[in-house]
Amino acid sequence: MILFNINLGKGLQLTALRNVFIMATKIWVNMGGGELSSADLISQIQSFYSREEEYEVPFSISKGDVLTWWRLCNPFCSNENHIQKLALKILAITPHNAGCERVFSVLRWFANQRRTR
Repeated sequence: MILFNINLGKGLQLTALRNVFIMATKIWVNMGGGELSSADLISQIQSFYSREEEYEVPFSISKGDVLTWWRLCNPFCSNENHIQKLALKILAITPHNAGCERVFSVLRWFANQRRTR
């Protein structure tokens, strides 16, 4: 996930960070967020990126997962924790390759039809 960089210390290039802001704002607006809460979200992402105190919750890849970390990380009032809501929404997306599998299935069907003729 782009909001939690495993390579801590390397950081993001400025253009990548700008892209994070733009994408996060688009997703946030699609989730029903407004202009004021979008500004708060950007501020929270900046705090997270700067590793400010409220995001200094320890994390161990071997003993935990990102979803649990975001659930426990609650530096703001729950109704104002926009970065947490966005992170949990993004983590809820199930990655899959159904489209790719569908194409191969159709290709396999074509190949089998040609062989049987």
